[in-house]
Amino acid sequence: MMDSSALVVGVVQVGSIRFGIPVEHIVEAVEAPCAYQRVPGQPAGMKGYFLLRGDAVATLDTYGLICPDETAHEPARHVIVLRQGDAVFGIEVDAVGKTEAIDRDGLITLAPDDDSAAGLFPVLAALGEPSSLIGIANVGKLYEATAGRAARKAVRPRNAGSAEDCSNEEAKSRRRQHAIVRCGEHLLGIDALSVRCVIPMPELQQPSPGNTTFLGVAHWLGADLAVMDLPAVSGLPQRETGQGKYLLVLAHGDRVTGFAVDELSELVLLAPKDIRPVSPAAFAEPGFFFGAIGTFRNRTALVLNPEALSSSGRLMHLPRTAAPQKSSATANQAAAYTGSYIVFSVAGRPYATNIEHVAGIVTKPKVEVRGGVDQASLGLINWRNDFVELVNVDFAGGSDIERSEPRQALVVVVDGLTLAFAVDAVLTMSGPTDATQISRAFDPETGGTYQIVTMYEPSRISYRLIDLAQKVSERFGALQVGEEAAA
Repeated sequence: MMDSSALVVGVVQVGSIRFGIPVEHIVEAVEAPCAYQRVPGQPAGMKGYFLLRGDAVATLDTYGLICPDETAHEPARHVIVLRQGDAVFGIEVDAVGKTEAIDRDGLITLAPDDDSAAGLFPVLAALGEPSSLIGIANVGKLYEATAGRAARKAVRPRNAGSAEDCSNEEAKSRRRQHAIVRCGEHLLGIDALSVRCVIPMPELQQPSPGNTTFLGVAHWLGADLAVMDLPAVSGLPQRETGQGKYLLVLAHGDRVTGFAVDELSELVLLAPKDIRPVSPAAFAEPGFFFGAIGTFRNRTALVLNPEALSSSGRLMHLPRTAAPQKSSATANQAAAYTGSYIVFSVAGRPYATNIEHVAGIVTKPKVEVRGGVDQASLGLINWRNDFVELVNVDFAGGSDIERSEPRQALVVVVDGLTLAFAVDAVLTMSGPTDATQISRAFDPETGGTYQIVTMYEPSRISYRLIDLAQKVSERFGALQVGEEAAA
């Protein structure tokens, strides 16, 4: 979590002038269009409109606003799309820099003439080594330069409540769960709503030998599915392509495509403000990316645009006409869309849990402080700059818990309580649109019953359902009881 005493800005450059834009106003960075559509009566400070995914974006001539007395200027290379309230508009910039965190105590507040260009930058901040002063843009003033010509897009229903409450609710409602997958040396983030599943790679048939982008055809859900190399499609460097041990199935509309990935490495909750803009010049296919995020292991993941990826002409789409299967038709009628699940293994047995409370997946968790509270405790691991207890859990109800070094861990957060569970491996993930069914089964080891989740894609498989959220509450409750007894 970012320190509230820091102001986080995206640094951009216009001409020779660098300035910062508070990241909570930044929606995305895109390449400047070749031409703008001008309309009668538009403000002098506007370049005009351009279409971005079907929306008309009013764009300001930033150089003209900042340097009104200078006219000679090369065409801008980028447009930063900003949000002010429910208004969305763009500003032209020449270069997009890094995101910087600036201590608020070091900010210098000015009192410029509101009618001058200086009024756009009422705050100065020291940045860099050696430090230099940059202005912090007043996005409200920039919006005023559009004279109300910016499109307005509501991001939440308006209701009665304090501004602070509304802001918090808006931030929560805009957070979306993303799956972070690894392809060789690349980490890529995808909105979980677009993920149908992540499963071990089935056998592929390659009708086009030598094609390194189209890897082959997989039989999935009773029909053929084209499997593509994700870095090759998205134009990322191919220095290390990975092994492609897993099949990531993405769906957008009626288009379903498979991609080879090496692992599902993390789950994160992201709001638009968490995604840092990246210069489109950094990509061969800039439209495929929303930006970048920093992972808790100090690595960078690029956030994919599933809509642009699914509609790309680089993909191969096969008709999804599955043959009728009597054995599964009746079963699917009884299935329901009950949520997303992660399937993992412990002591060689597969289990499933709802991903609602799973905040992350840690590969090769490093124990910083060895455990000693009880037999289940492996110790403390560093997760997002905080210590979290890593525990072994015997889901089968036996008494012997293997204390080997875990290969992965699931981090679960419930009501502010965080606990990491040691697992052998994350096996697969079902998406929110996959048909699943919850039922109960008899447990001969305990004499009781337990829940199972049955997944119908790619084939009918059932897993014992584990409520990790409940185990977090039980763990902290047991520790609290033990501390009270010792006192």
